[in-house]
Amino acid sequence: MSEEEPKGNESHGRTYEKGFNALKEGNYGEALDFFIVAEPSFENDSAFLSFMGSAYYFLGRHEEALETYKKAMEYDQNRASVYNDLANALILKGEIEEAGKNYQKAREMEPGNYLYPYHLGLMAMDIKKEYDTAADLFRESLELSGNTFVEAALRLGICYFLKENYEGADNSFTKAIEIAPRIPDYHYNKGCVLLEQEKVEEAVQEFMNAAQLDPERPEFLANVGKCLFLLDKPEEAIECFNKVISLDTDSAYSYHFLGYLYFEKQMFMEAVNAMEVAIMLEPKSAAFRYNLGTMYLKKMDYENATRYLQNAVELDPEQSFYHHNLGIVQLAAGRPEDAIKSLEKSQNLISPFEETNVCLESLKASRGKEA
Repeated sequence: MSEEEPKGNESHGRTYEKGFNALKEGNYGEALDFFIVAEPSFENDSAFLSFMGSAYYFLGRHEEALETYKKAMEYDQNRASVYNDLANALILKGEIEEAGKNYQKAREMEPGNYLYPYHLGLMAMDIKKEYDTAADLFRESLELSGNTFVEAALRLGICYFLKENYEGADNSFTKAIEIAPRIPDYHYNKGCVLLEQEKVEEAVQEFMNAAQLDPERPEFLANVGKCLFLLDKPEEAIECFNKVISLDTDSAYSYHFLGYLYFEKQMFMEAVNAMEVAIMLEPKSAAFRYNLGTMYLKKMDYENATRYLQNAVELDPEQSFYHHNLGIVQLAAGRPEDAIKSLEKSQNLISPFEETNVCLESLKASRGKEA
């Protein structure tokens, strides 16, 4: 947007200026009211129309924003910002190709402006899912900004992460942290990348940094707990997940981890209670039911083990190890025919559980001898 001095009728000029100041302060409704009053003196002024279009845009009145931006372009086709503003409105209308053309026009007219490749990058990433193209555009935006535009660094990191280029993602999130060290999400994002690289000790530090910056965000502490679990620090992990639950009583993820940790400490009733809460909160989670089923299996409670493993198979029939362990339970419960069926299902899946063939051959061989 241009910041040209208001012109026209003196009274309208002052009103225009008030609208411009309100727009900068984020008071979009007030800004629009001022612009409507001033419009008779500035209806042919492209900069004025751009500002008025932006007030409509930020108020969610996208049809009016689009029409106002189009009028601005009619009066001045030599400002790159006009094309950029029009593209923003076209995106919301779903006119993606036309928006792309306008972003590209703005970029060509003002090649040194870091916002234009950034907007093209957003379109490539969020709409077209072209992550390599988006990464190139975010990199260009970051370089044009003198490595100070944190949003470009953040988005570049996300593109790298989605392409499983974890080193590139790590470097980009590190740059984002250098630019804005007090933003907790940047530390969180870096922690996620480090965790993917199995750099657990470094990851837990970044998650802790995020949690210190915003202690009310349960997802930050939940990931601290996960790292402590992976670092074999069960007491600290249990304490951490209980803190998460104090912030978010609906954290199924935390109850699930607590269930596993309690089970490892041979606190069976506490483990079962935690897992059942996790299942209550996320009844469609096959993994939660499977894990509770395997706990019952280890305790030789075959009735409950069968129930939960059967639930897991019904919710996610493509997991070969669900069928495999259901077969093991059925065999232990004295139901060999059912066990053979479950093991055969495991064997017939695209990624069969490697122990299934051995178990199935042994079981069939023993059944043959009995016959």
